[in-house]
Amino acid sequence: MDATIEKLRSDQMLPSEPVPRFAVIAGVLDELCRQNPEIARFIAAAALERLVSGEADAVHR
Repeated sequence: MDATIEKLRSDQMLPSEPVPRFAVIAGVLDELCRQNPEIARFIAAAALERLVSGEADAVHR
């Protein structure tokens, strides 16, 4: 994860000051989904499956 953050900073896709990891993850996922809609469908299906199973609620707590 740290290497990804540094790569994004070197490419000037992230500011040089610290950024919360969830913001980095959200940005990377957003870009992946823009480039490949199939990835967006996969992520949405996985998230929905976790919500339905109650697993996401357990992780949140």
